[in-house]
Amino acid sequence: MQQLDVSRSSVREALRALSVMNVINIRQGHGTYITSLEPELLVEHLEFVVSLEDATLLHLFEVRKIIEGSCAELAAKRIKTDEVDKLQKILDLHTVRDIDTELHRDIAQLSKNPILKRMYSSIERLSQISRNRTGSLPGVREQAAIDHAKIVKAIIDQKSEEAKTHLQEQLLQSR
Repeated sequence: MQQLDVSRSSVREALRALSVMNVINIRQGHGTYITSLEPELLVEHLEFVVSLEDATLLHLFEVRKIIEGSCAELAAKRIKTDEVDKLQKILDLHTVRDIDTELHRDIAQLSKNPILKRMYSSIERLSQISRNRTGSLPGVREQAAIDHAKIVKAIIDQKSEEAKTHLQEQLLQSR
């Protein structure tokens, strides 16, 4: 309070806001502790906002196009022979179950860029909310399977621009 020259209630409100954002954990009678600051924890509270506002979903798609498109582009440039089989196996599972999240996560991994992987990880939970909203629309899952096949083929063939374009097109069609 003295360092910032603010009232006790201002500090209390700031701590409460940080607690809601999972930045800190307040334990009555024990103190206030900083959480792990994992991106997944920090965006948890945004789920409510994203689930309500269509404009927020559009902004999320814009971010996903940038991050995931870049991941696909780098994955196509950096994929190794031993990684091709794993990617193909995930795609083959598409007939059995919805593998959208798993495939996009693996593409982020294949980018071999730790910062891009963290950025994808931080929006993955929010992306799941948008998938839940759009995944039940007629034809979306079927089209996703077709789009995923194009993305994976481009990555395996190391066609980076195609991989990026196909991933971005898939995101546009699924919203």
